[in-house]
Amino acid sequence: MSTTDDVTEADDEPTPLGASETEELTRSARRSQRAQRRAAKEDRKTRVADPDDEIVFVYEPYTRYVPPLRPYVRELWRRRAFAREMARSKVQGKRSGNALGAVWSLLDPMFMVGIYYFLFTVIREGARPATFVPMLISGILHFQLTSGALNEGGASVAGATNLMLNSTFPRMLLPLSTIYAGVMAFVPSVVIIFGALVLLDVDISMQLFWWFPIFALQMCISLGLALIISTAVVFFADIKNLLTYITRIIFFTSPVIYPAEFLTPEIINAIRWSPFFGVFFNYQRIINAARPDWGMMTISIGWAVASVILGTWLFLRYEREFASHG
Repeated sequence: MSTTDDVTEADDEPTPLGASETEELTRSARRSQRAQRRAAKEDRKTRVADPDDEIVFVYEPYTRYVPPLRPYVRELWRRRAFAREMARSKVQGKRSGNALGAVWSLLDPMFMVGIYYFLFTVIREGARPATFVPMLISGILHFQLTSGALNEGGASVAGATNLMLNSTFPRMLLPLSTIYAGVMAFVPSVVIIFGALVLLDVDISMQLFWWFPIFALQMCISLGLALIISTAVVFFADIKNLLTYITRIIFFTSPVIYPAEFLTPEIINAIRWSPFFGVFFNYQRIINAARPDWGMMTISIGWAVASVILGTWLFLRYEREFASHG
């Protein structure tokens, strides 16, 4: 008795369901083979074998539409630990080579406070409000945070080409982590600002609680502008050189180093539309135990909403082209 003969006889016998079933199985197998060939063909479009027999994924840019925002935000949230570690590494990187560490991040703005105090009070000998020094400390330390967001956040994408080519992650994490690093470095500044209010015998009122929404507006405007600038710098590198001048214009058109109450109504009307004028105007008001000015608050809210919407749209619109232009 031969096993081969048994198999041959079994193959020759019709199936209990008849020939139509055998034909159906054959068609199914052919459809499966065609599907596998199509999948392999599509797979070859996105994979390129390198000399080391490793698989390299090639992402082609799309420019026709902005990706859905909700899945993108979920992906950002899912990668929050990655952004937090990037921010922490940036802060530690700046401090690693210095014995005094974070002290240096405070010495520079405090040195500027001393210079402007000398210019405005000793040389000029002009009248100044009693809260001038805490306003000066608050203005310079807060503006240092905005300056870092615009300069470092604006250059964060253009300076991360290698990381983008070797990793897949939402590119918005780059400016977000830079701004988050600035906020981490700003924490000691908050202690200095409120410590100065206490030591210089400034009236501590409930109006200081407005610091939280005003600070939130400052960060939203900084984030929106950083997204716009970081997108523009990728395609136009010269904008990076203009950032210094843009920052100076914002610095002098905002009440950072001078009391806003000294400005004439004509000057206020001329520069009130500067992105951060309303923010620093209201910082000075709450230090003077006054409520925020609602007109300036409205302008700041408008800047925050418009800059975040425009910055997000621009960033997502061109995000997939960053690696090829960086």
